[in-house]
Amino acid sequence: MNKPRIILDTNILVSYMLKPSAGISQVVDTALGGQLLLSQDTFDELRNVVERFVNRGFISVRESSELLGSLVEAAEWIKILEHLQACRDPKDNKFLELAINGNAEYLVSGDKDLLELHPFKQTKILSAKDFINEMDA
Repeated sequence: MNKPRIILDTNILVSYMLKPSAGISQVVDTALGGQLLLSQDTFDELRNVVERFVNRGFISVRESSELLGSLVEAAEWIKILEHLQACRDPKDNKFLELAINGNAEYLVSGDKDLLELHPFKQTKILSAKDFINEMDA
């Protein structure tokens, strides 16, 4: 059986880092057990957000390095060849581009601008709760 191809929005990963609830932890564990997809743009956004949290003292440099390192190692890196302007918030287009270019089955997000696009072509855009329910079904 093929591993599901999964994208985690920055807000999911930041929630995991700052306040890892059981649900968010299950989402991240499922993504790491499947095929997590990253692009340079999505990783750069995450790294920038994480650096801000380190600078504000919310997380340690060690914690941020461990998370970013584990994602880098686990992910399949996707080169973005097809660019899109499909989301109301242009900053979210990078996740849709990753979905299309990486043939993602799932994009897990807490962002309303992305969630309202579900489904987007072949990608299901789900909240953390809906993703867990689908994986458990």
